[in-house]
Amino acid sequence: MQLQENTGQRRSHFGEAFPRQPVIGWMESTRRWVWPIVILAAIGAVIGLFIGFTSESMYRSEVTVIATNDEEDASVASLLPTDVSGFASLAGLGGSAATDTRTIALATLGSRAFISNFVCKHDLMDALFPESEGGDSVTLEDAYLQFKRNVLSVREDRRTGIITISVHWGDPDTAASWANLLVSDLNAQMRSDAIAESERRTEFLNEQLSSTGVMGVQQSIHRLIEKEVRRAMLANVRPEFAFRVIDPAAPSDLDRPVRPQKLLILILAVFFALVLGVLAAYLIENVIKNRHAPQ
Repeated sequence: MQLQENTGQRRSHFGEAFPRQPVIGWMESTRRWVWPIVILAAIGAVIGLFIGFTSESMYRSEVTVIATNDEEDASVASLLPTDVSGFASLAGLGGSAATDTRTIALATLGSRAFISNFVCKHDLMDALFPESEGGDSVTLEDAYLQFKRNVLSVREDRRTGIITISVHWGDPDTAASWANLLVSDLNAQMRSDAIAESERRTEFLNEQLSSTGVMGVQQSIHRLIEKEVRRAMLANVRPEFAFRVIDPAAPSDLDRPVRPQKLLILILAVFFALVLGVLAAYLIENVIKNRHAPQ
C-alpha cells in the first residue's frame, strides 16, 4: 500500500514537472489553424526563393601553389670560416630569416603595398566600387580593405606545405583571372626584390673585398660573390620564384556559385515561417480563450 502511494506521488511530481496541457494546446492550435500556417509557410518559401534568386551570385576560383625551396643561403654560413661569417651576416646571408621565402611571400601577398599596387596596376577601382563615379569618393585604403576582406583569402596546409589562394567575385572568369594574376605578380615582385637584394649584397661584398688583403678572406668573399651571382641568375631565369603553381585557377561553372545557397535559404525560410505560424496560432488561441472566459 505504501509502495502504491509512493508511486502515485512520483507520477504526480512527474506530471507537474512535465505538464501535458501546453503540449496539447499547441497541437490543438496547430490543427485548427493548419491552413493559415501552411499559407504562411508557402509565403516563407516564396520569400526564400526571392532572396535566393535575386541575391548576387558569388563564385570562387582557387589556385594551388607550393613554396619553392631555396636552401642555398642556409648552408652558406656553415661553410664559411669564422673570420668571414661576420661579413656574411652583415650582407644578409645565412640564417632562417634569409631562407624563409614562403613566410615572406605570404606576408607580401596580404600586405597593403602589394594589394594597393595590384589594384592600381590592373585598374580595379571601378570593379571594386561600381557605385562610385570614377572612383573619386574612394581611396586606395578602401580598395585594400575591400579586396583583403571580401575578395582574397589564403589557406595553408602546414602538414603538406600546399597553399590555396582563393578569389571570390561575381564573375567566374574575372575571379580566375585575378587569382592567377595575384600569383604571377607576387612571383614577379619577389623575383625583383631578390635580384635587388643580391645586387646590394654583391656591392657590399666587393667593398669588403677591396678593403682586405688577407688571401684566405679574399677567397671566401669571392665564393660569397659567386653564390650571389648564381642567385641573381636563378631569379632572372625562374618565373615562379616564390610560389610554384600546382593547379592554376579556372572559372567556376555558372550554376555552382559558393553563395547564395538557394536550397539552404529556402529551408530556413520555410522553417522560420512554420515556427512563426505555430507560435501565432497558439497565442491567438490563448487570447480568444481569455476573452471568452467567465469573469
